[in-house]
Amino acid sequence: MKARALLAVLLTLAVAVGIAGGQASAAPTGPTILVQTLGGGKVTGTGISCGDGALACAATYSSSSAVTLTATPANSNWTFTGWADDGSGCANPCTTATPGSGPAPIYTAVFSKTGTGTLPYQTFSVSLSSANGLVDNHSTAAPISCGDNAGTPATACSVSVPQLSTITVEQTADAGYFFNGWGGSCSGTKDTCSAFLRTDQSVSADFLSSASNTLSVSVDGSGTVNGGGITCHAGATCTKQEPPTSTITLTATPDSGYAFTGWSGGCTGLQSTCTVQMNADQTVTASFDPLVPIGITVNGAGTVSGANVTCGPGPQTCNGSAAPGARIQLQATPTVAGGTVIWSGCTSSSGLVCNLTVGSSPVNVTATFSGSTGGGGGSFVQLAVTVDGNGYVTATGANIYCTAAGGSGCVTTVQQNTTVSLHAIAATGLSSDFDFWSTTCPSTTTTTCTLTMSAAKSVTATFDNDDQTTYDLTASVSGSGSVSGSGLNNCRTTGSTACTSPQAAGAKVSISELPSPGSTFVGWSGACTGTSTTCTVTMDSAQNVTATFRLTSPPSTKLSVQIDSAGTVSGTAAPCVGKTGKTTKCTTTEKAGATVTLKATPAKGYVFAGWTGACTGTKTTCAVKIAGDEEVIAAFKPAALAAGAKKPAVKKLASGYRVTITFRAGEAGRLTVTSKPKSVTIHKTVKVGAGSVLLTVHKRGRYVVTLSLKAKSGTHTLHYTVKV
Repeated sequence: MKARALLAVLLTLAVAVGIAGGQASAAPTGPTILVQTLGGGKVTGTGISCGDGALACAATYSSSSAVTLTATPANSNWTFTGWADDGSGCANPCTTATPGSGPAPIYTAVFSKTGTGTLPYQTFSVSLSSANGLVDNHSTAAPISCGDNAGTPATACSVSVPQLSTITVEQTADAGYFFNGWGGSCSGTKDTCSAFLRTDQSVSADFLSSASNTLSVSVDGSGTVNGGGITCHAGATCTKQEPPTSTITLTATPDSGYAFTGWSGGCTGLQSTCTVQMNADQTVTASFDPLVPIGITVNGAGTVSGANVTCGPGPQTCNGSAAPGARIQLQATPTVAGGTVIWSGCTSSSGLVCNLTVGSSPVNVTATFSGSTGGGGGSFVQLAVTVDGNGYVTATGANIYCTAAGGSGCVTTVQQNTTVSLHAIAATGLSSDFDFWSTTCPSTTTTTCTLTMSAAKSVTATFDNDDQTTYDLTASVSGSGSVSGSGLNNCRTTGSTACTSPQAAGAKVSISELPSPGSTFVGWSGACTGTSTTCTVTMDSAQNVTATFRLTSPPSTKLSVQIDSAGTVSGTAAPCVGKTGKTTKCTTTEKAGATVTLKATPAKGYVFAGWTGACTGTKTTCAVKIAGDEEVIAAFKPAALAAGAKKPAVKKLASGYRVTITFRAGEAGRLTVTSKPKSVTIHKTVKVGAGSVLLTVHKRGRYVVTLSLKAKSGTHTLHYTVKV
């Protein structure tokens, strides 16, 4: 049936309401055919199931072979009228022509509705993001041709067809552009789109330039950003053209003495790596700030670990560091079992743990262990607290958190002659519900008791409510981090004694979380909810709290290699290569505790001058134990006498042969040139840099030419074997 006749038939069709869908395929690897339906029916074949809601309307075949298509009416209210477009005149089933190159053929099955009635029509429309591609269906029965058709704009961007029809279109991008995907009733990035028309349907096609997009990376502070072909150093802005829609991973590495403090622009967050989608020009800034010095002073029998150092036993002062804005912990370890520690300079402390919130200014912390003089004379004395009634006691200047249940939180050791302030807190929160302190306190009725610990002392706090009921507050930790506060003593391991603390009945108590390095706090569960760093628990019964932490990235240990002048240091993931007269820095991440063997190899005309930093000496190999951030400097210098850039050259003369030999002098001095068999001896004064000598020999043969340079550092020789 001819196209015009088919269109006339279509005008008599009537159908019910439908929905739209989309199909797409990757660039064909063989012959492709397209199928669509007009009216209520379906077409099936190898790889094809199109119409009546099915949207497998395009198929690509591995060879040029005919395909059999069968048209079936949707139900008894429909009849198959015939094929249109490339199937015009075909029987049913229809064996297609052998598909070849060029536009994919389209086979349109036309169905008519039996009986009488008015046909509802629906509109299928196409829009393009830019006029840099073509969307069409190669059809004359229901034509769509929208966009740039071989340089000529095509404007057939909509068509009205009977309800229940299925329209199939194909995209073709212009040269220099690529197809970025469908929108509207279709989705994905395949080449074809099919829509089932129960209602009006519209699709959009997005074409983008294949030209590269610009990635601009800026480094604010002292560090390096690598990735996407960019290596950008401190204070610089670096750009590179990247493929459109590519994914680029950037890695920020701080220089020694600096910390990475965050991304901005196309990247955000504090992770050392970020991923940039190059769907447009992207600008990324990596910020690095100087590490904040942390001074740690240890007095007495114990050590303190944290801030990248381990300090002690005392008396000792150590210098650590941390990133500005970091929250870190210092962990005290008494040398004597049962030993205690008094902290000063902490943001907060609990038992053997000092919590620090680091700003931009240097921090100084002192840890004084029991049994030491604390740098100011004196010994340690015991402070014991008893609670009578429904309340609890905390302290400033001592590790006390005591309820009527008693326990380890009621006894501590403090340095003699220091001042300790005890605070009585009623479970109700009302100061009027506190009765009095024992006569040990100077003022017995105020809620604060200040003591000068000239000797061991015992204190009792009595509350108006004599109900001494207490409830246990139990913390659990999921992941790597800790929970402290209200008698919880740096709870890290669920079930440990540090994770349970008795609380006064009805009290509102506060606890806080702190992630370990390389982890981040996810949130509270149980009696606490949310993601705040602290939470308040009402102790009207035994309560359980869980703090969940998630591993972000393991703490990295940096190995920095600096090369002075021309040479290579290998042994890390990527060799570090230096250039003549320049200083080159390379930084890698190494596993803490590992041993890295470095090898120094001088460039041609250079010699290895020696190591400094974590390596010393003049041997070309060095083993570095990675205990923390390490820096190694490898120095190279020009050889006093080295081969030149060119090989010896021989030229025949009228009598004899001229031999030209090049060399490079790293020092000025007196050069003597001799040859064996003996032919000539030459003396000349040379300066630093490239030079050459000319020899004349009279016979053919093999000569050994020796260059000997007498300089301030001694005599240096160089041998050539020359065949004449």
